[in-house]
Parts: sequence; structure tokens; C-alpha cells
Amino acid sequence: MKILTVSIAAYNVEDYIAQCLDSFADVRLNETLEVLVVNDGSTDGTAQIAEQYVQKYPAIFRLINKENGGHGSTINRAIKEAAGKYYKPVDGDDWVDTENLIKIIDKLKEIDVDLVITDYCEYFQKTKQTKRISVNIDNKNTVQPFDANNDILVFHQIMYKTSVLKNNNIHVSEKCFFEDTEFSLYPVPFVETMMYFPIVLYYYRLERDGQSVSVDSFLNHRKDCQKVLINSFKFYEKNKNIQKVKRLYFKNRIYGALDFYNRTLRSKDVMIYKNIFFLYLCFLSPYLFLLFFLRKKRPLVYKIYCAIKNEATSIKYKPYSIDSLQKTNRSLLSECGNVHKILIISPVQTHPTIEGNRTIILLYSNLLKSLGYSVYFLWISQYRSFNHAEYIQTRDYWGDKFLFYPKTVINTIFDKIYGEFCGKTGYTKLDIKYPVGLKSFLGKIQDLNKFDTVIINYVIFSKIFKYFKHAKKILFTHDALTNKYQRTGLKWYSLKVKDEARGLNRADVVLSVQETETIFFKFISQKKILTTYAYFPINSAPSAGMSKNVYEILFLSGNNPHNQEGFVFFYREVFSELKTLYPQIKLTIGGSITTSDRIKNMIADDANIENQGIISDLHQFYMQSDICINPTFNGTGIKMKTFEALSYGKILLAHPHSVIGVYDSQNVPIILAASKNEYLEQFRILFSPNFDRITFKNNVNNYMIRFQNHVKQQFFDAINS
Repeated sequence: MKILTVSIAAYNVEDYIAQCLDSFADVRLNETLEVLVVNDGSTDGTAQIAEQYVQKYPAIFRLINKENGGHGSTINRAIKEAAGKYYKPVDGDDWVDTENLIKIIDKLKEIDVDLVITDYCEYFQKTKQTKRISVNIDNKNTVQPFDANNDILVFHQIMYKTSVLKNNNIHVSEKCFFEDTEFSLYPVPFVETMMYFPIVLYYYRLERDGQSVSVDSFLNHRKDCQKVLINSFKFYEKNKNIQKVKRLYFKNRIYGALDFYNRTLRSKDVMIYKNIFFLYLCFLSPYLFLLFFLRKKRPLVYKIYCAIKNEATSIKYKPYSIDSLQKTNRSLLSECGNVHKILIISPVQTHPTIEGNRTIILLYSNLLKSLGYSVYFLWISQYRSFNHAEYIQTRDYWGDKFLFYPKTVINTIFDKIYGEFCGKTGYTKLDIKYPVGLKSFLGKIQDLNKFDTVIINYVIFSKIFKYFKHAKKILFTHDALTNKYQRTGLKWYSLKVKDEARGLNRADVVLSVQETETIFFKFISQKKILTTYAYFPINSAPSAGMSKNVYEILFLSGNNPHNQEGFVFFYREVFSELKTLYPQIKLTIGGSITTSDRIKNMIADDANIENQGIISDLHQFYMQSDICINPTFNGTGIKMKTFEALSYGKILLAHPHSVIGVYDSQNVPIILAASKNEYLEQFRILFSPNFDRITFKNNVNNYMIRFQNHVKQQFFDAINS
């Protein structure tokens, strides 16, 4: 019985089709895989190459020759002829990971869900680099009701149960580009169950001439994009009596397509007028009179906002807000009811997540999205010169919910006058980082969006609360800043106790990241204080240490002086002794700490250490071993890497400093060691064959479930109290 049918859309791809078909040509798949190569009227050697694979692997491949009808026609034809239990389309210039395909098919044999989601990699042809794309779904490898958790699922990630497609006559547009949006939308009303496997299956080739996602090709076919969006809107209207979670998915997916449309046009300074606006007229017919009125009174109300141009060469960074087009969209697409809007304000960006504070903000914003809130992000830059790539990553992640306020020359001058950090007095003024000119910008975005809740990160920005009089005001502290410089020796923001108290009292609710800071905040403030710690989704990283090297340990860390200090102690005092006791021991280190010259020089010639640099795929990193360390013994706030390791089910050996103020500290499943001898004794136990790793990891998982539920409840109480 064929478990999976894959269709290959093959049109003039003779330079790439062999690589694509090679990834399916494995005799282990003879019984379970059907590959339909749909030759869409190719005029080159594509069909001849495909025929060679049919002759060599007749149990897997079948060639279908047809007249040219566009990418969508290959999907429609394949759905009719598919014999497999599941169906997945693949482009002829892309390919799959063969070994992961075999794993996925083995899993498909055992399940009976309507939708299967996997990860994919973008492959950049010019640079030969890859970028893994995952989805924000907490429950992995588990059957669950359909819920994309505010993510936008794309063509490369999904496969449907074939019966869902056939029984509901799923048909996408033909002789048209961008119909992959329809394929990701049309089956959704009929999908009841789904499962997400965090495995990279699909490799998506980019930077190839003639691709529909290239700017030049897009401009030539932008009417096709309009057609697909109109069709998607009409399909939604016919099927709007679906579950709320599916309605939200439709809106997110359509917004994603609109965002791609608008951003691509902006990149070439193309201005769109009346043609694109027909989309909105056909979406919600009850509002035709309102739209007609707006057209008469404000003929440019739909004009697409061109805030950024010539991105690749030079950018003038301006306050990035929601334009009138997006405002009209959101007001008309709110038929689900009044969605609670939350604005997160931060002095740091969320991407890339290479620092702890960025990770905390991103994780709790994802939690809020999963709880059904509409979450926006305002980045108030603290530096005149900042990383352009990080700006782009953050903006692209948040899409039309991204707001930006750059640092002005005036603010730079103020920093020089008053001192950016501690200055000569050792203390920072509470509102020294409040940007001049921000008031007007905040007023505009609040008038436009009417935020219900505002979450400000760091007490030094608490002055912003005064401009959100009718919103719930929540302060996410990250750290206690009273006497921070005097306590730690780090020249970071350090406040007098009266100033921190004044900042806390500006909020309605204060969120603390650990119990000891909660006690302190309750002592100096009259406001409601909740301990939210930081939200960590539970990730499934399979045991690896026993199957590889039982003596392998992991260390992942940010690059602050406290982390460096802790690692230097561990390396010089503990690891040097461990290498004598266990010559085969291996320490794998990653994270921004590896960018420190001090650390790099110290470990450069050590054969027992593997430096993996900045880690882009946490899942892959944590799969390398069951044991992690965190030797940091100083600092304040929450220990991010401690809980990150626990969220991946790792056995963690750490300094007692890591458990100060943590949730249920008496029962936290962390092995503690402070001195050299204590570390050596704990490693002796960990490396013993009598140590029950499975039971310990189960205890870790149970703790993280309780921890996760506590954090969710705290955030819910903060917003709804």
C-alpha cells in the first residue's frame, strides 16, 4: 500500500530535476512511496530525464505528460491520480531529505490525522547557505486538533490526507502564479486533526532566475497575486462558519500574502492604486457602503504606504507604523469580535534570539498569542547605529504588527551629557533612556490601534505608561536594578531604591522573573507583583548521550562577564581534572560566549572541546547529549540557559546560584555543585552506568509542565485582573 503520494511540478527544470528525483530514488521506499512527475508541457529535456527514473524505479515513479496549465494544474491532476494515504506537492527545482522522508513515512503508517506539518530549509543558491524554518507549535509528535498557533503554514511544510482533498473537491487556480496560498488554505475547513514533526523534510531553492518569488517575476505576475487573494477571500466567505481558530488561521495566512505583496512592491518603489483595492471590496460585502463612502471622501485611503525603499543598499529608518490600508483591513476583518490587543514595548529587538532578554520577550509574546491575544511589538532603538540585518529579521517576523522608533540625534546628545550608564555617581537617572519626541509617535499608534494592554520591558522605560491612560499597564522588569552596579560591579543601569519604586508604581501590575526579586518589589511598591519567571515551551529532544558518547556534555551561553567568569572556573578547575579521569570526555560549547576572545583563546587547542559558535538550531544542539552544565555563579535575574536546558529535557549540572528564586526551588530537578570536588563527585555519579537517566529526565519533564502551567496562569491573571 502506498503511504505517501508526492507530485513533482516539472516545467523546464532540466538543470534541477535530477537532484529532485534523486532524493526520492531509494529502494527502501518501493512499497510505500508514489512519485507522480507531472510534466507541464516542458520544452527542454525535463521529461526525458524523468523517464529515466521511471525506467529505473518503476515501483516509485510515474510520468504524467500534459499540456501546460501552470503549477496549480499539476496539483489538481496529481490529487485526482494520487493513490497514497497522504499527498504532498514538491517543486521540480527543490528536493527532500531522503533519510527524513523515510522516517516521516514510517510515522505516517501509524497515524490517521488530516494534516501533517514538518520543518523545511530555505536553500540560497548563490551563497549555498541554508536556513531552517520551523513553526510555533508547542505540542510536537502529538495528535491534536487543528491549531496553527498564529503561525502561517506554507506549501513546503504541509501534507494533507488524500481523502480530505478528494472528498471535498479541493481545486486550486490554474495558469496562475502564487496558487500555493490556496493550497495552504482551501483544505483547512475540513481538517480536524493534525500532527507536527520537527524534522526538516523539504529543501526550498531560492535565488533562481525566473522564480515567482523573485522581485522581477513578481512584478510581471502581480495580477496573479491579486487573483489568488480574491479567490481566497471568496472561499473564506463561503466557509466562514468554521471554528474560530480556523478563521484566525485564514486571516493570518491572507495577511501574510498581503504583506509579501506590499513589501515586494515597496522594494521597487511601485505604488498600487485602485486595482489592488478590489480585493477588499469582494471580501466583506456587508461593508460595501462604508467602503464606497471612504472612497468618495478619501480617494487615497487605500494607498499603500512606502516607508522603506531600496532596502538592499541604503535605508532611512523612520518611525514604522501601520498605514491607512492596514488600518482599514484590520477594522473590516474583525468579524470574530473584539480581539484583545497587546502592545509590547522593548528597547531590544527580538531577532536574532542570541541574548537572554530577546529570548524572554519572544517566548512570552508567543505565549500571549497562543492564549488568543493580538500582539504587537514596538522596538525603541537605543543606538543610532544598529545592525541592519537584525532590524530586517525583527520586522519580517512581526510583519504588520511591527512598530519602530529610532534613536534621534537629540537623545544621543543627552546620553553624552548625562552618561549612558552609571556615570560618575554610580547611579542612573530613572527616565534617562526615555526618547525625546516619543510622545507624538505613541499618541498616533494608540489612536490608530486602541491597545487594551501595554507591556513595557524594563523599569527605566516606565515613563511611557503615562501616554496609555486607558490601557492596562504591565511592567516586565527582567531584573531588579536597585544598586545593581554596587552589587555586581557591572556598569549597567543602576537605580536608587526610591527611583525603582517610583517606576514600579507607574504600572498596574509588575511582573518579576524570580521569587527573591518579587519579595523585594513587594517591599518597595504598592502595586500587584506576580512572578512569571520566563515562559519556556517544552521541546522534545531525544536522548543522544547513551547512543553516542556517554561522556559528552553541553554548554550553551550568552556572552556576559558573569557567564565568562563561571566558564573559566569550570574549565580551569573542573574540566582539566575530568580530562584526566575520563580521557574520552567531550565538551561542546555554543552561543555568543564563543565570540569572546578570552574564551576562544583559552579553548583553541583543546582536543576535548568542540566550539560550535553561534547556535541557530537549538533542537539540533541539544540532541547531541543528555547532560548540560551551567557553572555561572554570579549575576541577577533569571538564568535563561538553566531553564532552556530543562525545557529540552536535559540533565543539568549547575551552580546553586542557578536555583535562587526559581519556581518550586525545593523540587527543581537540577544537580547542584559549587566547588571543584562537588562537580567531580556529581560527574562520577552521572557517568556511572547505575545512574537512571530516563527517570531523571521524566522528573524534568514533569517539573516543566507544572512550571509552564504556572507561567501561563500568571500572565493570564496579569492581563485580566
